[in-house]
Amino acid sequence: MARYIFELSVWLILFEKDHRYCLIYYREFLATQLRYYQDVRAQLHREIELLKRFEKFDDHSKAAKSVGTQPAAAKRYGELVRKAMDHVDAEASKHLSMYLDDAKTNGYGFQAYLVEKKAAPQVELSIAQVEQEKLELREERTEERA
Repeated sequence: MARYIFELSVWLILFEKDHRYCLIYYREFLATQLRYYQDVRAQLHREIELLKRFEKFDDHSKAAKSVGTQPAAAKRYGELVRKAMDHVDAEASKHLSMYLDDAKTNGYGFQAYLVEKKAAPQVELSIAQVEQEKLELREERTEERA
């Protein structure tokens, strides 16, 4: 916290000396934002792959095959499905993921779909906005020099 306050006080002193330091600060701010959103995008892609991988494990057909045609085994179908789901959930819990709790409720495939179609486009939009701001700042600086 002290380092952050010190850094801000240095920037404020620089702003008072020359207003062009504001542009430098803004450029650095945009670069930091861009790196953040790129890291978030990479993490979302890792999350999507992880969720899709666990979707393949969360296949209830194994339980259905193990039941076969035996009437006594058919009663155990629900128990076998629950056991398979618990096994997948236990394996998934070993991985660090923001979406695993939701995936346990929604299903791994559907949660991957949600992340891919809802969260990822928002991050892509944020990246595009920051890149547009960087471009506009660069163009303004070029016009000032001319």
